[in-house]
Amino acid sequence: FLIWAKVGWDLEEIKEATVQKWLVKEGQEVEQFQNLADVATDKLFTQIPAVENGRIHKLHIKEGEPCQVGSILLELE
Repeated sequence: FLIWAKVGWDLEEIKEATVQKWLVKEGQEVEQFQNLADVATDKLFTQIPAVENGRIHKLHIKEGEPCQVGSILLELE
């Protein structure tokens, strides 16, 4: 699982973020450090990288859908 908290954001400052665009699809093989999603908050825009090699099992957040810091973004097998 990939979780917002793992990107090292100050959880007291940033409460919500939005996946602007997924750069991967379910079933796709990914490599460690490959960018998975473009993410924005009211304070920053960044890309979320894969923490390890694997396959995208499920995307839990839809593009444009706001989610709380700590939410599960996707399942990586």
